[in-house]
Amino acid sequence: MTRDIDLVVELQPEDAERVAELFGGEFDCHVDTIRTAIARRSVFNLIHTDAIVKVDFVVRKDTPYHREEFSRRRHEVVDGQTVWMVSAEDSILSKLLWSKDSRSELQLRDVRHLITARPDLDWAYLNLWAGRLSVAEILNDLRR
Repeated sequence: MTRDIDLVVELQPEDAERVAELFGGEFDCHVDTIRTAIARRSVFNLIHTDAIVKVDFVVRKDTPYHREEFSRRRHEVVDGQTVWMVSAEDSILSKLLWSKDSRSELQLRDVRHLITARPDLDWAYLNLWAGRLSVAEILNDLRR
């Protein structure tokens, strides 16, 4: 469903140089862009110069929902590597938040797919946070 790699990261301003050093050899990255994104708690991206793959680093926002979302991440094994993954419910809520103003059909299509593909969703959790995040109406429309 995704078109690039999205990582939610918990970074502090002093981490900008370390991130640039870690990825600078293989990725197009700029420490000032990273530093600004950390300060604003926004997104910066790095592009792998050989594979031309974009990695979006989403700096975790400091809100009750985003702290909850981050605490609910879980380990998954992908190609033999253990990685942290967001829950399906939190993926849905994040996509709803992103599309709240824009009504991005791409995000809404992803949400429809997740709802269809995952019959075991925790609807109590989804409904609780959708209400708090003011995206309940969009979620209900997509369930129909």
